[in-house]
Amino acid sequence: MKKIAIIEDNRAIQHVVRGILQKSGFKTSSIYSGQDLKHEIENVDYDLILTDILLPSITAKHLIDIYKNINKPIIVMSSLDKEDALFFAKSINAIAYINKNEKQGNMVTSLRKILANAEENLLN
Repeated sequence: MKKIAIIEDNRAIQHVVRGILQKSGFKTSSIYSGQDLKHEIENVDYDLILTDILLPSITAKHLIDIYKNINKPIIVMSSLDKEDALFFAKSINAIAYINKNEKQGNMVTSLRKILANAEENLLN
């Protein structure tokens, strides 16, 4: 079973995303803050990382530094302005971006499409 890190401080969004992933057969871990992030990323072998940009106790610049040093596919979820979020996503070579400001149904649809495309690579 493939393991996905969900890095999101909003517990409601974390719950929705975790449910989608678990129903799709993935094992998930929840990370809610920058404090836990570095330890988890360095010590757990995740197959995919799904991350917010703005997290408690860590700056976006520090996130970029952490993510540039790992060789895992990353999906960025953010409610930031689209240009800012896409800049961040490109700076860490993310495979996709999801706008958290979309209606929940649209966000779920987007996540499922991205996962369907990424799942083939994860299963190999």
